[in-house]
Amino acid sequence: MAQILLIEDEPLIRMLAVDMLEVLGHTAIEAGDGAEALALSRDVLDGVSVAIVDLGLPDLPGEEVVRRMRLIRPDLPVIVASGADAAAAIVRMGGDKPVAILEKPYQMRDLERVLDGLVPAV
Repeated sequence: MAQILLIEDEPLIRMLAVDMLEVLGHTAIEAGDGAEALALSRDVLDGVSVAIVDLGLPDLPGEEVVRRMRLIRPDLPVIVASGADAAAAIVRMGGDKPVAILEKPYQMRDLERVLDGLVPAV
C-alpha cells in the first residue's frame, strides 16, 4: 500500500480518483490547489510514494507545484494528470526525474498501469 499525494482542483474528479486509489489499495492525501499542496508538502512528502498532479490548477501551474515540491524532495515520482498534451510540461519540470503521464479522462486500469510503473511493490 502506497501513500499518494493527489493534487486536483475539480472536487468530483478528486473524489473519483481517491475512490480508485483506495480500491487499488492505496491511501490518498488530497489537495485542491497548488498552495494547499505546497503547504502539505512540508509535512507529508517524506511519506509519499508518488504525487499525482493536475497541470491545470487554478492558482499555480502544476509544473510549478512539482518544481517546488522537488526542492523539498528531489526524487519524488510524479504522475502528471492532464487533458492536454503534457509532454512539454514534463520537459520543463526536468526530464531526468521520474514522471509519467495520465491522460484525462482516465479509468482505474489507466491509473493502475501508471502507478505500477512508478510505485515500488510493497
